[in-house]
Amino acid sequence: MNQDSPDHGKHGSPPLADLGAPTGTEPSRSPDLTPGELDVLCERNFTVDGVEWVAYVSGRGAYGTGHFGLASLQTIHFALAGEPGTPLLETLVPANQFAGLFDRQLMHLLKHATRIVIPEGGAAAAPRRFSLSDDT
Repeated sequence: MNQDSPDHGKHGSPPLADLGAPTGTEPSRSPDLTPGELDVLCERNFTVDGVEWVAYVSGRGAYGTGHFGLASLQTIHFALAGEPGTPLLETLVPANQFAGLFDRQLMHLLKHATRIVIPEGGAAAAPRRFSLSDDT
């Protein structure tokens, strides 16, 4: 440790508490949020190469790990304007960003969106949860 420096070798910020470590107290409960409280629900119509599309927020969630919490995300579905109830493509965006996207950004999202595949039989496959315990 360098004692000659103004902070006596303790460079940088003080260490942060490990927010993921057990504290021995009951964990705080997340506030109950009413649907739509965090996001602006809307749909957007736009045209790409003569085809009219509709894009809309179809869900939201959070993903990630670490000390500073999860990233809040929204799922955007893209459907042909003539069949808005049958989405063909989907993508994820940061929460509360959809309403402020420019048309060029929507076109970019559409171009890079993932195709929605419904398996034969009409029922979507059940999601699989992966965890470290699956390896044993």
